[in-house]
Order: sequence, then structure tokens, then C-alpha cells
Amino acid sequence: MGFSIPRPKITAAQGDDVLTQDGEGHSLVVGHTGAGKSAGILIPTLLSYPGATVVVDVKGELAAATAEHRRQFGPVHIVDPFSVVRAAPSRDRLNPLDLTEIVDRFEILDLAREISGLITVPHASLDPYWDEAAKGMISRIAALLAGHLPPCPARSISSVSRLLRLTGQDLGQLLAYAWMSPVAPGDMEALVRAYDLAPQTLSCVLSHSESLLAPVVSPAADRALCGT
Repeated sequence: MGFSIPRPKITAAQGDDVLTQDGEGHSLVVGHTGAGKSAGILIPTLLSYPGATVVVDVKGELAAATAEHRRQFGPVHIVDPFSVVRAAPSRDRLNPLDLTEIVDRFEILDLAREISGLITVPHASLDPYWDEAAKGMISRIAALLAGHLPPCPARSISSVSRLLRLTGQDLGQLLAYAWMSPVAPGDMEALVRAYDLAPQTLSCVLSHSESLLAPVVSPAADRALCGT
């Protein structure tokens, strides 16, 4: 038993080359650089479609061309951690760690793992062990932060990076805090045990963790990714 859904009609407007899609459905646009994917498809769609949209705007050109116009349809939020939207600088912020507010403490680590996977890019040339060990370290420290701090500047991706650099007494306090944490106790104990790795191995894991976070740790990223 199945259900059929009518296929959307794709038609060309009379007298020009504009393609429009009548109804809901997926679309795939393929073209080389400069073929007009943005100017011919994306920008006209954003200027005319009145519904809500989530746009991944790598160059910032879509926001620059359409944000002001789309404000007649509703609020427009631009989260710009890499300062690519130079024509319309944004003060909007979205801290991914604030998402932990909507889950219970037993799910915080799972969410932190998902966030870690989204904000880091694996190094394809390295042994997978280093990526996995680094993401495990990042996600556990992020879960520790998210589980114990209210939404504030201290609960952020850059704070995770700072905690990775702790040494001496400060590191001891962090590990004691993790050992007593009610957030995913088994995994917090794994975080503590990770610091018992051979010194050279631990140094490599920590430095690799920082390198994975580096693209989202900067003053501009802090402004966009801290305090939703």
C-alpha cells in the first residue's frame, strides 16, 4: 500500500527564461562558477518566497542582496561567525551549546557530540584515531560546560578551547569537577582518564583538538556563537 503525491509543475514564464516551480518539492541546481545559480535562482527565490527559509550563505552575497527585502515577510536573523556579510554586519548570535537547554542531563553529552561533529572538520590525511580522540575530548568538555553553566559568555565554543589549554592546579580543579559531575558520569570519568594517557599522546590529542576548533575560535566567531 502506498500514497502518490502530485509532482510539482516546473514551467518557464512567458517572454523570459525564468523557471518557476508550482508547489512543494526538492530542486537541484548544478552549474559551473559564474553560471548564474545565485543571480538566476537563489536571489529571485529569496526575494519572492514569503515563507520561512534557512539559508547557508558561504559568501554572504545572498544576505547582502535579499535581507533588507525579506524583512517585509518577517524577522531576518544573520549568524555570521566569519564576517562574510560586509554589506550588512550582523549582531545576531546563536550559541550551539545553548541547545542543551532543551534536553535533560542524560542527553547533554549526545548533543555535545553532535555539535562537535558539526563544528569540526576531520583531517583526512591523519590516522582516524586522532580525530576521534580529539572530538571525544571536545564533546566531553563541552558537555561539562553546558551541564553546569547558565547561558553566558563562559559557556561557549571558545571556552572549550581555553579549557583544553589548562595546566597545573587549574586542570586539577577541572578534572575534580568532571569526576563529580552528574552529567553522563561514565563519560566524565573517561575525560578524567584521558589525561592519564602517555604525555606525548595526550599532547597530540589536545593540540589536535585545538586545531579542529580553530576555525570557530576568533573574536568574530565569539560575537556570533556566544549567547543566543
